[in-house]
Amino acid sequence: ETILNKSYAPLSRPLYIYVKNSALKRPEVYAFVKFYLDEVATLTEKAGYVAPNDDDKAANQKALPVPPSATAAAAK
Repeated sequence: ETILNKSYAPLSRPLYIYVKNSALKRPEVYAFVKFYLDEVATLTEKAGYVAPNDDDKAANQKALPVPPSATAAAAK
């Protein structure tokens, strides 16, 4: 409970991934980041750690830009 509400955090810190915008234009990079964000809770729990809460997960998914193929299709 205290881990989920972020009041307990000794010897721990959030894990971030950083991806250059130019790299996200590559379909395989975008697919990996999308997979990671979609599956982070499952993968984290399988590894024995506490998964991010729903609000953090939603914020991270919202931060991912529209896929490059969708942007290109809209421009046509």
